Amino acid sequence: MATRITGLATGLDVDSIVKTTMKAYQAKIDQQIQKKDVLEIKQKQARELVKKANDFFNKYLDRSSKDSLLNSINYASVKFSAGDSKEVTVTGLAGAKVDNYDIKVSQMARAASDTISNDELKKTDKITLKTGTKVITVDISGIDKNSQTFSTEVVKAIKDELADKKITDFEVAYSDFSKGVVISTKDSGKDQSFSLSLEGAFTGTSIKLSDFEATIKDGKYNINIAGKSIEIDATNESGDVITADVIAQKINKELQDQGVSGVNVQYDAQSAVFKVSADAPTNIKLNIDGNDLEYNVSGSKIERSTQGQNCIATIVNSQGQSYQYNGSSNNVTLDNVQFKFNNVTDSPVKVTGTNDGTEFKDKIVKFIDEYNNLITDLNKATMTKHNRNYSPLTAEQKKEMSENEIKLWNEKVEEGQLYRDSDLIRIADALKTTMSTVMSESGLSLESIGIKPVKDYAGTRNGTFTIADENVLKEAIEKNPEGVMDLFIKGSNINTFAGDDKTGVLNQLYYTINNEMIKSNSSLAKRIGFENTSTFTNNTMTLEITNFETKISDMQKSYTTKEQALYAKYATLESAMNKYNSQLSYLTSQFSS
Repeated sequence: MATRITGLATGLDVDSIVKTTMKAYQAKIDQQIQKKDVLEIKQKQARELVKKANDFFNKYLDRSSKDSLLNSINYASVKFSAGDSKEVTVTGLAGAKVDNYDIKVSQMARAASDTISNDELKKTDKITLKTGTKVITVDISGIDKNSQTFSTEVVKAIKDELADKKITDFEVAYSDFSKGVVISTKDSGKDQSFSLSLEGAFTGTSIKLSDFEATIKDGKYNINIAGKSIEIDATNESGDVITADVIAQKINKELQDQGVSGVNVQYDAQSAVFKVSADAPTNIKLNIDGNDLEYNVSGSKIERSTQGQNCIATIVNSQGQSYQYNGSSNNVTLDNVQFKFNNVTDSPVKVTGTNDGTEFKDKIVKFIDEYNNLITDLNKATMTKHNRNYSPLTAEQKKEMSENEIKLWNEKVEEGQLYRDSDLIRIADALKTTMSTVMSESGLSLESIGIKPVKDYAGTRNGTFTIADENVLKEAIEKNPEGVMDLFIKGSNINTFAGDDKTGVLNQLYYTINNEMIKSNSSLAKRIGFENTSTFTNNTMTLEITNFETKISDMQKSYTTKEQALYAKYATLESAMNKYNSQLSYLTSQFSS
């Protein structure tokens, strides 16, 4: 803007006159700016409370959180120890009773799995996988077998074909340890099975050592080669299990004794497989625990099948009662106690149970502390009155104040902007009502387990709680864990609970916070806008703020127009005065001469 030089002819302070004239209109603009600033403060403060409620919800009411009190496992007071054993892990769930166990794991559940070795891959042109009625065939003849990415491309080709046939039951990956492409069922158990057919230039096949392991440990196993049934004794004279090399020698000797020629078995220690070669197509069957594994050896094709196995375990409690587990999972839950089997055991693992509610008690104490903080913040926001003597500062007012004075003034401006906010009061009241619930099923309330309400009926701590004696809470957890759990999480549907005295405290808290301070269709969301939802920019307050910004912009344009008109008016007066002064000077000079 060009610098104005005014008042030289008239002697008037035009800038001061214009500013004074425009002062009333500037005041109207400042009022609109202040109203917009107040709305922004209210929106910001309400959103901060919503964020605090969200943080509280995500920590204690979201089942995916490790601290979630909606997960029944967090209510367990019974702890189990297996000493130094790593073979089993025992965890007490809510309602578990103290007991001791002896656990013997004879067999781990495993998936059906087969490895196409690097040697087989090099000779294979076509891979066929069959499972039930589902069949896929993968032609890998076009993949360069000398390429460094050969195995990676084979894995991709198999995965692509599985995806194309919408078969989702398998995992396929290359393993450096297995030295080949491993195909496994995603689930474990003896019901899992599949067969592989490899077509190419073969003279033999490989049988995984793991296929023999179960029977080797028992001392004997059966093998059928070329229609000849052979029983191999896998123990030496001292009763110890013999090596895989000696087993291969025994098989070859037995074959010779039965007149089978052209078939040879060798053990490859590097890849941990038995390699069987045959001069002519030969069928091989292994019988392991009653399950037949079949292989075919020929010059152009290898066929073999594999089957998963169940976990077999025995669990004996302190009363001598025994539970025989035979299942597809390595986990089983009995009487609210979760048993996880990590490996087979040479001898029974002793597990000891103790009753200790300390861990859960500490979680409840932290939960109450953070709930109190949330309620206190809501109370402060809705109970604090705003001092009407403090309004947002105008630009002119800020020029007259120091930075510290501005800071202190703004703090006063922000106080009480959410006083008597109807949405926040309704939400706070709902939370307070929920926390006073008495569970009709158990007869428990928070107060009955040592969590007592603070007697501050008119202050900002209204609706908060205190735990004067944590031992009372710990004792309640240990003596009545199921009742405490019911008090907090009774009720199966946390989204549509009835809201009666049969619904747990936390389920009701979930319902209230989720519907009022998380869902985008709540009245608060529609008014202030929630982050990460469409309401963040599409809400009542944001619309009002936008309207104020538009109005302020229009008024500022009008201000500029009016100001320019005033300066133009005084510029015309100045020009007239210059002309008058010039004429007066001329006349004066004429008369004086």
